[in-house]
Amino acid sequence: MYFFREGHPEQNDIVLCNVDRVSRDSVFVSLLEYPNYVGIIPIYEVSPGRIRNIRDFVQEGKVIVCKVMRTDPRRRHVTASLRRVNEGQRRNKVSWLKQEKDAEKIIEFVCSKSKENPEKVFNEIYKMLPESYEDLFSFFQDVSCDKAELNAPSLQPELKQGLIAAIKERIKPSEVELKKKIRISSYLDNGVETIRSCFEQLESRYKEARFSYTGGGKYEIKLKDSDYKKAESRMKEILDTLASLLPDEIVFEEDLSKK
Repeated sequence: MYFFREGHPEQNDIVLCNVDRVSRDSVFVSLLEYPNYVGIIPIYEVSPGRIRNIRDFVQEGKVIVCKVMRTDPRRRHVTASLRRVNEGQRRNKVSWLKQEKDAEKIIEFVCSKSKENPEKVFNEIYKMLPESYEDLFSFFQDVSCDKAELNAPSLQPELKQGLIAAIKERIKPSEVELKKKIRISSYLDNGVETIRSCFEQLESRYKEARFSYTGGGKYEIKLKDSDYKKAESRMKEILDTLASLLPDEIVFEEDLSKK
């Protein structure tokens, strides 16, 4: 992994550690995100309760998620805990690691074609990251949906274009899905045909939305977008359009029932 953090880990930080050595009463680790930082996990911080064999919980060569208990920047040393990391923290950190590796694989893939040094390219990109980004993957996510630009002057134009193409191919923008349930009441003899015609017009105008009839005069509208606020605005526009298409004798309201 090319990624590293500057400075030193703080107390209560959740960090990735490689298990270097296991003794009877301690685990010796190196911190993946902080170069030259090492640490120790006392046996009582490995797992709650009595531990008969520490190797039942940790093995050399494995990557584990730990919480920093104490930091000594002068010695580049931390005391860490394995047992104080809850499942949510562990899952989030493992997910972050996977995503960061995915971002680095994109760089390695493109560099393999151009015969560039992937670590050097990573460092060049990382140096120009805006302060709002803590890691490469989140930046690549915004590049994939044109919310951020890959501005690294030292990169060759061909390499830069290759990276952008690979990012857009391999990292799809995350989507949010909005659902709106409505109930429609008609006082017209041809109400069913009129409502159907209105929804046909909506389907033609808003191709990104999905409209379905769920029975009992109830309809559901589904809309996906990479931006939640844009999805909300688009949903409001759809409902306003529906209101303008329906005659006064046909009314609709939001269905708040759970069914």
